[in-house]
Amino acid sequence: MYGPQKGATPEIVARLDYGLKSFGSLLERESKQSLLRRSGIGAAGGTALPLVSIFGVQMQSGLEILLDTIKFDHLTKRADLIITVEGKTDNQSPLGKVVSGVGKRAKTQGIPAVVISGALEPGFEALYDQGIVAAFAACNNTLGLEWQMKNAAMLLEIQVKNMMGILMSFIVGENFRFVLDSYTMGYFIIKASSKYTYVRKKC
Repeated sequence: MYGPQKGATPEIVARLDYGLKSFGSLLERESKQSLLRRSGIGAAGGTALPLVSIFGVQMQSGLEILLDTIKFDHLTKRADLIITVEGKTDNQSPLGKVVSGVGKRAKTQGIPAVVISGALEPGFEALYDQGIVAAFAACNNTLGLEWQMKNAAMLLEIQVKNMMGILMSFIVGENFRFVLDSYTMGYFIIKASSKYTYVRKKC
């Protein structure tokens, strides 16, 4: 699934798949464990497989550990809206990527979550069942990929401004604050405040 995204041709994918299955079968026989169908065992290029079979490592969701570490639920508990971002949002995004984790946490708290992505491709729609209420693409397909990458910051800003413009048109008074936070985790938090301000914060 992930090989073609990284540039692997169909021939290379077939060789990698055969090699990984053979290696996995060997580890299953030696460890006397059923591993190959275990959820998440192929994460990080299959790194989890030898760690579990040889060293007895217990698997946990890296995303959940990370969200707990940064106290995500505490940071967002008074938010009115959460905006999460991703380079490309597609059929892999609902399978444990950051946007799906943020969406699920937001849904649990009853907070709507929105995705702003570099590009939207078929399959991202499954995120709508994971707390994401809307998704937007920053790329303008009439221009080349090189231009898109060079102007990514501007394109992201345009999407945020357009969305905030719509949102602000429904808000009465100045009891709104937009917090642009944490590029590395890829989420934005919007909180209620006594004054409208725009804050940019680095991790």
